[in-house]
Amino acid sequence: MIEFENLCEGLHKAIEEYLDGHQTRFERVESEYETGDGVVDIYLEDRGGRTAVAMFDPLEDGVLDRDTIKQARDGTLAVGSSIFAILTSEELFLFEYDNQIKIVTIDCYKYEFHGCESVEDIVPTILAAIHARHEGYQMSKLPRDKLEQYVEDE
Repeated sequence: MIEFENLCEGLHKAIEEYLDGHQTRFERVESEYETGDGVVDIYLEDRGGRTAVAMFDPLEDGVLDRDTIKQARDGTLAVGSSIFAILTSEELFLFEYDNQIKIVTIDCYKYEFHGCESVEDIVPTILAAIHARHEGYQMSKLPRDKLEQYVEDE
């Protein structure tokens, strides 16, 4: 399992190094990106100008923090995107926002980082997942009842 503190501190650097050493569709990554309405933890931009943002959540007691989801959604809208990710030390929750009102109705895809020992190990998965949603590739959604298990009641 990746230590949460290392995830927060190391992901920007790991993505930047990955982009420098590999041909990917992404060309820009920034940490603590100012949106005008707030700050997102990680901002990504691909060569087509499409963007995604990422936020971090320690996922205490196995529950996603509703405020983190809202902050990530708002940051996503502020940069003109519809895709955002929330990362924990064990999982990536990739959301695709399409004007849903309730948090638990936003399309969500979940990836587990079992066996990953370092932040560098998860970078290809994160970039591939975001790219797949940008391109409209079909992926298995996390069923709403499963998402509700991760998100606190409203």
